[in-house]
Amino acid sequence: TVDGDAVINDTIPQLQLMESDTTDVNSVIKTTAGQFRIQTINDAANSTTNRFIIDHGTGDISFYEDTGTTAKFFWDASAESLGIGTSSPDKLVHIERNDTSTAASLKIKNSGTGDATIQVGTSSTNVVFGVDNSDSDKFKLGFGSALESAGDFVLDSSGNVGIGTTTPEKPLHVNSGTGNIGIRVESTDATSSIEFMD
Repeated sequence: TVDGDAVINDTIPQLQLMESDTTDVNSVIKTTAGQFRIQTINDAANSTTNRFIIDHGTGDISFYEDTGTTAKFFWDASAESLGIGTSSPDKLVHIERNDTSTAASLKIKNSGTGDATIQVGTSSTNVVFGVDNSDSDKFKLGFGSALESAGDFVLDSSGNVGIGTTTPEKPLHVNSGTGNIGIRVESTDATSSIEFMD
């Protein structure tokens, strides 16, 4: 036990936590090359695997994949950007996958009562898209402060598209409400037309 401060003063100060009932899954906490590291260490204490690194010089934070070779969850402190699957994020959030057998994807799921949504914009003029919990068989895209009011575009589970309506009754259902009614097709260099094919 340590009562008070404990200081380890060395060129590579470290604390090893060796488990006697497991094989090669011990932990080491160390500071080296200006970095704070949490690593897995083998029983012989001659091989380590990176798990977590904070760079004191930059403030960058890295979480490593299973082999400890590459940072796959990376916080770029100076750019204030988060990289998932990349240690070089070029956007506020950058998701990248270099495995050709699996697509890069983002999954948003709400198993509770709320909506699963993404909002882009300011607090009052968002572009909102996602699935409304009360209408979970429809994908909605629209403008507003919440998904419930974002009924400008709807794609339902039957493949019907609604514009201006949340309950499309045909493959394409347009409801312009009050005012002009219709669909306008215009071209400046070719004939414009709408074709109905049997």
